[in-house]
Amino acid sequence: MSKRVVHRMVVMAAALALALVACGPGGDEWTQEVRDNFLDGCLEASDGEQAYCVCVLERLEDTYTLTEFEAIERELEEANVMPAELEGMIEDCLEEHLS
Repeated sequence: MSKRVVHRMVVMAAALALALVACGPGGDEWTQEVRDNFLDGCLEASDGEQAYCVCVLERLEDTYTLTEFEAIERELEEANVMPAELEGMIEDCLEEHLS
């Protein structure tokens, strides 16, 4: 899978995950709603690759607070730039689950 496709998948999943965050209470905890939204978006964008999507979500949760993830999502949308750390996580999950 190309980096461009992976980038698109992450952006779509992030946007869906955060769509309801603005309506709810703020905070740095990953809520079940945000997790579910991320997985739904990732599964749709990846044609149902559940193991890959769970891998990415778990690594995101282990690495970033929700506030940090929101900032990354904005950066992805505005500047089309993915942090190297996030790109590495995604590539690791691709190798583990989609190779």
